[in-house]
Amino acid sequence: MNQPQSEWVIRYLEGNLDEESKAELANALEENPHFAEGFAEELVEVSLMVQACSRLKSLEPQSQYPINQLSGPPRRARLTHHLQRYRQQNQQSPVLIGLVAVLVISLSLAVFFRFQKNQAKPIVENSSPQAVEAPALARLSVEKGSLVSWTRGGTPLDPLSSQKAKAGDQIKVLNGFANLTYLSDETTLHLKAGSILKLLAPAPGKMVHFSAGELTANVAPQANGRPFKVQTGNALIEVLGTIFSIRSEKNSTNVNVLEGSVGVQRLSDQTSVHLEQGDYTTVRKTGELTSWQLALGVNFNGDACVIDGNQWWSQKQAERNGMIVEVNTEIRGFDSVVTPLDVEPGSSLEQMLMCNITAKDRRKKDLGGVISLRQPLPNGRYQIFLWSMANSTFGLDYARSINLQVEDKLVETGMEADLPHRAWKKYGPYEVLVADGRLDLSLEADKTLMLWEPHISGMAIFKAN
Repeated sequence: MNQPQSEWVIRYLEGNLDEESKAELANALEENPHFAEGFAEELVEVSLMVQACSRLKSLEPQSQYPINQLSGPPRRARLTHHLQRYRQQNQQSPVLIGLVAVLVISLSLAVFFRFQKNQAKPIVENSSPQAVEAPALARLSVEKGSLVSWTRGGTPLDPLSSQKAKAGDQIKVLNGFANLTYLSDETTLHLKAGSILKLLAPAPGKMVHFSAGELTANVAPQANGRPFKVQTGNALIEVLGTIFSIRSEKNSTNVNVLEGSVGVQRLSDQTSVHLEQGDYTTVRKTGELTSWQLALGVNFNGDACVIDGNQWWSQKQAERNGMIVEVNTEIRGFDSVVTPLDVEPGSSLEQMLMCNITAKDRRKKDLGGVISLRQPLPNGRYQIFLWSMANSTFGLDYARSINLQVEDKLVETGMEADLPHRAWKKYGPYEVLVADGRLDLSLEADKTLMLWEPHISGMAIFKAN
């Protein structure tokens, strides 16, 4: 309060308070007991009694906190003294004096009872506010046979317990799968092996930090202005309701939209791109941020299927549409008798990985197998992904090492060389510029390991939008 207390009393009695001043006075009376007590005393000071009596009949308190709500200890003797002095010095009518007396007595009684009420409240000294426990945000479910680490503030929690996950919790999927489902709307995050995720407090919508691994998010419709957010090491993904997958690596983030739409922003320079269903993008620290649309997906030696939300052709369909598959030795379609690690049983991904074509070298003439693929494509920019699994039934000594060439350029060496038995990998993306209406690709055994028979399970080709 910038003005003297007596000035506020005068303005109050004279009705000289605008709306802003009324609000300021009301706030002071509520928040400052010392000011409220003094205001009540000043209200009946002799210097103001004359002004009060001159307009007492029309006096209406202008604050939402009238006189009978003021707090503080009563000063009955002082109020009576002021009234007696006023009556001696000003011979007013008995009616007016009676009205003033009623005003003073009402004020005194109101202040007294308010004071008694305040006195009844216990006073706790040296008390500190208790910490508010963080609310539960989601439930964690771990699929059978999976190994998951769950920590809160560095303290390990049992991932099989009925506890609910809270902001700050970190979840690591060491192998297998885990699902994190929000309690508010059943938004579900499906975490695959190698995933590291930390729940963040809503800001204002749901938010997680995903530092490594691969997840698929099925996001329920979110309120406008409260998007679901996923932050990786170099990107921020925002959605209002969709299905999408993320692969977070040390230097890149891959985002693939299965349904709906997603906004992706690079953290380093706030460059952004909008993705629709079927679109994909890779975010790196620098470089162009581009949206890519699936041009072709092929399941080699397998049936048509849906991978990452995109419809793929069978190899036969692809060959009917112009794809040419050749080998330098003997080609063989192969159905694996082993299942891939960390893949949901019966899923399209499992079926695709268990099918492949292989360049067999039965004659053992030290040739080393080579698979050549030629695919007609309109000229333009493309990105290529390949899938394969270490499926040798002869043990670890019969592992493969494969070199990849795209448009006669060596783009990858030692594919599968570091994969344990039954492990699989999605290789890529490999960017290429097609200028002659055809994509040329070859897989060749590099002969550093025992098995000189390259193979391939799946291929996806994306075109720049």
